[in-house]
Amino acid sequence: MSATSGNPFSTSGNWYRGSVHNHTVASDGKHSVSELSKWYQNHGMDFIVITDHNVVADVSKADGLDITVIPGAEIGVCWDEAYGAEVLSLGIDTVKRKGVHPQDIIYDVLEQGGLPYISHPHLSGVYSGLMMELDGLVGIETYNLAGVNMGCRGLATLHLDDLMAVGKIVWGLATDDRHVIGDRPRAWVEVRAESNDRKALLNAMRQGFYYSTTGPKIKAISFSETYIKVECSEAHRVILSTLPWLSKKVEADADGPVTKISMPLESIGSSKSVEAFTQRLIKQEMLSEPKAMRPHVRIEIDDGRGGFAWSNPIPIP
Repeated sequence: MSATSGNPFSTSGNWYRGSVHNHTVASDGKHSVSELSKWYQNHGMDFIVITDHNVVADVSKADGLDITVIPGAEIGVCWDEAYGAEVLSLGIDTVKRKGVHPQDIIYDVLEQGGLPYISHPHLSGVYSGLMMELDGLVGIETYNLAGVNMGCRGLATLHLDDLMAVGKIVWGLATDDRHVIGDRPRAWVEVRAESNDRKALLNAMRQGFYYSTTGPKIKAISFSETYIKVECSEAHRVILSTLPWLSKKVEADADGPVTKISMPLESIGSSKSVEAFTQRLIKQEMLSEPKAMRPHVRIEIDDGRGGFAWSNPIPIP
């Protein structure tokens, strides 16, 4: 089966669990690279990315552990429209610049084969319109545990939907943003890759072949000519977020939790239904011309107990 960007269930490979935003004593963390990596290894992670502030830590200090350790950094930028914004940079070996416009950092990261994400946009006051202007952005943190704990500004799914609505498709991340070891990992990614090594993992994430979670599982996302099908762990609610006015939800009922969904594509925004919807808005004088874009859908799982899982935006056939 040919791969479709954003859908890890449309490609081959194995599943690898990873924590991709972590700080050590190389910046403001409380533990060494080795200590933090071993803790994540003991809690079932297959890989970890070390992302200290403005510096790439020496990940060779974790050699000998049974976990893949990937270098990275969280780089502070000068962005007057925001409030202390940063670029989470996965898979880089050096910080070339800091304190410059995020576009410059993004180019630096891409040049090294890395993946640039905007860290905790809600926490940093990075509104969607700012990110719409960036070129080469791979994604944003849609869930950042530190932000959740700091005034409940760690969730940025709205930002992802805003970007999706104007045709700027980027991926989302759920992260611990860990500075100190706790009782257990709280947010991570499940990546579908050919192998558990730096190159394969970054390549898979670059194509969006992962989903993010705080515990719930997305087991399958597939399309037929007329339907989308989703399978997941027991959920209280499943949201299919697409374009404005076209998103849908399925909720648990007296028969029990949601574990499987089969939804007509026409109801969530196939190309034909989006065209018909925009033509209706034109007749109502609410649009002046049709919107030419390929619709996408983002799956969100809510287990009703505080656990969530999020897919990346996936194109609707």
